[in-house]
Amino acid sequence: MRLQASFNSLTIERSSPLVTMKKVNAILLIMFLSILLVNITVKTARATDTIIDTGAVGNYPHVSGSIIAFVTAANNLMYYNILNGQLVNTGFVVNPVVEISISGSLIVFISAIDNTLKCYDISTGIMQNIGVSFPWGFSGFSISGSIIALITGITGEVEYFDLSTNQLFDTGAIGVFIPSISGSIIAFNTIESQVGVDLNGDGNIGQNWVLRYYNITSGALVNTGLDSGMAPSISGSKIAFPTYTQEDGWGETTIRYFDISTQKVVDTGIGGMVNMSSLSGSIITYSDRSGIYNAGYYNILNGLSEGFNAASYNSPSIDGSIIAFQSGSYGAYEISYINISQATFDTPTGTDITINSVGTGLSATFSDVTNAGTTSVVASATNPGPNIPNFQFLNTFWKISTQASFTGSVIIGLSYDPSIAGQAESSLRVFHWDGTTWTDVTYSLDTVNKIIYAQVTSFSSFGIAYKTYVYSGLLQPVNNDGSSVFKMKSIVPLKFQLTDSQGNLVSNTKCYVYLTKISNGILGTEMEAVSTSAAESGNLFRYDGSHYVFNLATKSLSIGTWQIRIALDDGTSKYTIISLK
Repeated sequence: MRLQASFNSLTIERSSPLVTMKKVNAILLIMFLSILLVNITVKTARATDTIIDTGAVGNYPHVSGSIIAFVTAANNLMYYNILNGQLVNTGFVVNPVVEISISGSLIVFISAIDNTLKCYDISTGIMQNIGVSFPWGFSGFSISGSIIALITGITGEVEYFDLSTNQLFDTGAIGVFIPSISGSIIAFNTIESQVGVDLNGDGNIGQNWVLRYYNITSGALVNTGLDSGMAPSISGSKIAFPTYTQEDGWGETTIRYFDISTQKVVDTGIGGMVNMSSLSGSIITYSDRSGIYNAGYYNILNGLSEGFNAASYNSPSIDGSIIAFQSGSYGAYEISYINISQATFDTPTGTDITINSVGTGLSATFSDVTNAGTTSVVASATNPGPNIPNFQFLNTFWKISTQASFTGSVIIGLSYDPSIAGQAESSLRVFHWDGTTWTDVTYSLDTVNKIIYAQVTSFSSFGIAYKTYVYSGLLQPVNNDGSSVFKMKSIVPLKFQLTDSQGNLVSNTKCYVYLTKISNGILGTEMEAVSTSAAESGNLFRYDGSHYVFNLATKSLSIGTWQIRIALDDGTSKYTIISLK
């Protein structure tokens, strides 16, 4: 049987011949030889590293929340609970050819007994038999929530299994090795020879691995055209993946990431023999096998990277701020982890002393350190104080403390989400919590590198916030349900109120009105009385002491239905529909 589907003007064919195993076998051979031949050295942990040894020995650690699942040398499936230090043997024996995967309390693995996929729920102790079998070498799986992404079959079908309905779905795509899933997006690689198509646009159909993704919600299959290698890793709208610099040479690789929302690709500059990576939020972890095993992580927000002590041939696993990894020597790997939301720095004497907390996205430059000491940074989602009227905090708060003595000021740089833009970005401010009040300590805003700076002379907690208001909706004579109909050439008074989170009127913001015609028909049902006062000039609302007011002139408009958009300076827009007759 021959199936053909077209996606984004790209014809993709599914054919019956066996998929070439050249690249897969080469990768597995390199991984195996590197384990046997490389003399692993362990780097001394730096002051910024807080490595915690779980006391367990095993391979393939994967983390979700506070649970680290892994496989022992005897292929037993075990997990470690970070919160209580409990080490649990599930009693299941795993086929070690393909790695395990974890999401929440669900651990997915291939049983060594029948080589079929199983899902074990550690919260209930129930093991669900998925029943999907896996051929060796180019198949794999990963789980996110209740969805398991799969690459199965002789030709590498990309499928997904919904645990909530116990249904298996075929995406119609072909892939290789291990897919990655986040939300409704499955990221995977396809070898050009699998589908007989030039996927990367280089003019030939070869052994190139090309990054693609499938949207479960829309059913769309997208070819990025980007050369990839081994397994990609997706989190939110970003896909991290390694790219080989030689097609057949298996030389150095570099870690890149692709942003689905912007369709842009970024080279992190992380090189070496990086076969796989793991992505969570803005952090990409990796293992560099260029002579020695150097594990590390890269922060998309600030473009900085940092290594840590991990002697492991497979990539570390990350979820949130927890990175789980193997350390030690081959045959006796210790399961360890670090929490990158916490960092400690040696702060020497001198002027212009800078620390960079890669994991938390914070930097601090001391103008003058008079006595050396340690400086600590802890990032948390917990607000140490009350909310601020007219402002909404972003989801991270930084607590800074130091044992060093310093004079003068400290410039603190805080990285924020690159997706924040427009009026919301321009209204960003840094606030300092002194234990009693929040104080605005904003120094400058770098919208190119997405860093906001504060200037302080003391430490405690800091947070980034943007302006926000409570919008009343348009007041009479306009109905917010779109039922208002006004006479052509009349003046339509647009009027509303803004209040802060405490219910106080907000009077010092700028609001603009915009119009878009959406239909020549009359969608409204109720004729409205209108004001005869003069129209405003421009599109800026005026404040009359209690309301924002704009008298909308309709003389230059036409009969039909119009969308009114009111843009607030907190970056939000409010929409209402009116009809003109």
